[in-house]
Amino acid sequence: MMDFPRLLVPIAIGFALVACSPEPTAGTTPERANDPAADAATTTDPKAQSRPSSKFARAVDDAALTTRVKSALVGDASVNGGDISVSSSGGEVTLSGTVPAAQITKADAIARSVQGVSEVINALTPAEPLNQPPS
Repeated sequence: MMDFPRLLVPIAIGFALVACSPEPTAGTTPERANDPAADAATTTDPKAQSRPSSKFARAVDDAALTTRVKSALVGDASVNGGDISVSSSGGEVTLSGTVPAAQITKADAIARSVQGVSEVINALTPAEPLNQPPS
């Protein structure tokens, strides 16, 4: 099982990177030439406006979402969160690993309850066969 302090490292790195990102000074306009993400941010599509404007920002958002989902799984005593691998991309979270069959739907529900998760791909496999033929 993963130590909780180890989960804090990616969060701290993400916050540090976001805090260090340059912001435009007052009265200036940032360069946006040939930036499709900047064009998406100016549309009326609410989803486009909520997308991060750079690959780096998206990677930080994905890492933060992965950490939030993993923390929720580890923090819930009804699942073996340490046995579940979590990855995310653009709000889509993938769960993988081997856990008792009864925990698969619970882990899915926990992941879906985390803010920022738009879809869950549940690739968890049961630790024991669901139906064993008689011996």
